[in-house]
Amino acid sequence: MAPAASAPLVQIARARSALEASLTIAALEGAGFSPSAPGFHTVHTLPYFSTALGGIPIHVPSHEAPEAAAFLAALPAHRRTAPRPRPGPLGWGKRILLRATYLLTGPAPQDQGTTRHNPPKDPSL
Repeated sequence: MAPAASAPLVQIARARSALEASLTIAALEGAGFSPSAPGFHTVHTLPYFSTALGGIPIHVPSHEAPEAAAFLAALPAHRRTAPRPRPGPLGWGKRILLRATYLLTGPAPQDQGTTRHNPPKDPSL
């Protein structure tokens, strides 16, 4: 569905990253809407600009805006399902042991055998 040339664009969403913007645009296009995302290529090239620009606005023509906003609201939200990492079996005891070992022995010695900063000498000289 091609937007009319005179139809003004209305912002219906704001994505925090290029990935989120890509997924939102793909969902809208798959549903038959005509989304556009000004600033998408800038944020795709310079990802830290997403925060500076306040995210990536996603626009649709004004006649599609109510249906597109309702479609996005109906999509399931992402929820974290991965388990949170648990602390190691020793916890604070391991940390204290490692710090005490460092204080008693000092830093680890440099490996003298594998890295050479000077080229080997020629034995024929």
